[in-house]
Amino acid sequence: MNSTKVSLAIFRNFLIYALLFLSAVSFSYADEKLIFLTEEWKPFNFKSNDKEVDGFTVEIVEKIAKKLGTNISIDIWPWSRSYITVLKTEKHAIFSIYRTPKRETLFKWVGPVYSVDTVLWGLESRMLKINSLEDAKKYQIIVQKDSAYEEVLKARGFKNYSLNAIRTELNMVLLGRGDLVPLSALSLDKLKKAAIDQNMPNEKWKAYAVLYSKPVYIAFNINTPEHIIQSWQAELDKIKKDSFYSDIEAKFITPILNQKR
Repeated sequence: MNSTKVSLAIFRNFLIYALLFLSAVSFSYADEKLIFLTEEWKPFNFKSNDKEVDGFTVEIVEKIAKKLGTNISIDIWPWSRSYITVLKTEKHAIFSIYRTPKRETLFKWVGPVYSVDTVLWGLESRMLKINSLEDAKKYQIIVQKDSAYEEVLKARGFKNYSLNAIRTELNMVLLGRGDLVPLSALSLDKLKKAAIDQNMPNEKWKAYAVLYSKPVYIAFNINTPEHIIQSWQAELDKIKKDSFYSDIEAKFITPILNQKR
């Protein structure tokens, strides 16, 4: 057998093994369920009375999974725990997550799902003198550790902020240990609940400045096969053109936008 035939035989065997490997990976993902993790962030993902997990993005994930015949589970965990778990564990995904330069190569992305304004919230009674984002740099900001908010504050030159790892940033503002907290413009229910929990129900929150506007995504573990990502993206694109999308927007998001502060 000459060298050319030997090379062809080796190449053929390599292709066979490669195809077998890829088939095994694809079968593994098809055969086992995908685990989706998220945090409590109404209206996108939250625990409700009549359903364990509900929300705008939750319904989208469930609909795509049903269309693709994919077995899934959805759990709400603290953000840092969800983020690190998906980062390190195959067959896991996280939503609703901001796509940032720091995160870009850490996950595989499906989206955008929905665009959200992030604002700097503070108490109306403090009468903070903020007419621009630059003015906000004079005040103490409390921000969640490992969040996209932290990345944006750094990128925009904010230095007067403190990291919080246990989701008590709202309480710190209410108790006077900070002035502002970055959260989405859709967080009014969360803000009101925090005030009530601190026995401060009359405190009103004010959106002092818009920090940025950015869409949220579904992010899969980096080792997820590309065909999985493509199929989820294709179904999301279809959903966004369907009345289902506007229906769940009216159900979950519009009522919050119409709320009085």
